[in-house]
Amino acid sequence: MKGRKLFRSGLYICLALFFGSLAVLFWPVVQTPRFWLTTGIIIGMVGSLFFGIASAQNSEE
Repeated sequence: MKGRKLFRSGLYICLALFFGSLAVLFWPVVQTPRFWLTTGIIIGMVGSLFFGIASAQNSEE
């Protein structure tokens, strides 16, 4: 049990360092309004897809 907890905490630390380094690497891109516009459009499209799937599954019952 202790090994699994150690593995999980190590994985979280590794992922935090990875995303931190990505943020530093792409910081000039992240500051542009076009990045946030594109990100919002993509998140909205994925959210609409998930909502449509969930709505279709609920309407069958």
